[in-house]
Amino acid sequence: MTERGRGRYNQADSAGRRVFSAAGQRGENERSGAGLSGALIPPPEKAVVPRQNGLMKLTAPRSLNREEWLNYLHASGQPDDALRAQMEKAERMLLESVRPRGIYRVLPLAKIPLKGFSVRKHLEGCDQAAILAVTAGSEIDALIRRWQTAGMAMAVLLDTGSSVLAGQIADSAEAVLRAEIGERFPGRFFTPRFSPGYGDYPLSCQLDILTLVDAPRKIGLTLTAGEMMVPHKSITALIGLADHPVSGRLATCTECVLREKCTYYRTGGHC
Repeated sequence: MTERGRGRYNQADSAGRRVFSAAGQRGENERSGAGLSGALIPPPEKAVVPRQNGLMKLTAPRSLNREEWLNYLHASGQPDDALRAQMEKAERMLLESVRPRGIYRVLPLAKIPLKGFSVRKHLEGCDQAAILAVTAGSEIDALIRRWQTAGMAMAVLLDTGSSVLAGQIADSAEAVLRAEIGERFPGRFFTPRFSPGYGDYPLSCQLDILTLVDAPRKIGLTLTAGEMMVPHKSITALIGLADHPVSGRLATCTECVLREKCTYYRTGGHC
């Protein structure tokens, strides 16, 4: 699964563009009282002992973003009472089943295989990148499979809702990551996250990301021969780091290798 990068901005550069700062506002789900350790490689002029394993202790959100969920369902306006009740039921099952796990590692860009124009342009001006991998857990996959037999309508709600859930887990993990790095290296700036599947950044790079953070062993996140992540509701991404303001660059529709298959693109919209 890939998802469109989102972020919270809290500083502006000299041109007035909003940029990420390590000292900025932390996400609403950040930490939640849980500890965190990240395997960091500092900028060349700084030398610290890296964290031991890079694992994050993440908590599930209290609720799902309904507006985004409805977008996944291609539903316009407010849901009727019947759909609202079904969404509430699906939400309860998802929040009971989710087992969020995450890991990250920071490396010099030279140590990370970068393929395609889009990701290189996004990381322009950065000297490092944080490699992030998160998953909602295999229990979510099992829940969806059960309902594919018991009732496809609910299975669709669970599938789309769990995609929203994975995105919210990634948001929370990104907030924790930025806070952790910001505490250890004040003055570092961040791009939004950028995932394989954006623009011409190929899905085949998922393997590089999972290998670099040892995701199969650390959080049970693997890749099939068909380049599908297991558990399915998982997200990998790169987040650029620099010692000066950087804004990154999200891929345009014209660069995206999936544009001809994209419902949004065919109807004149974008994801």
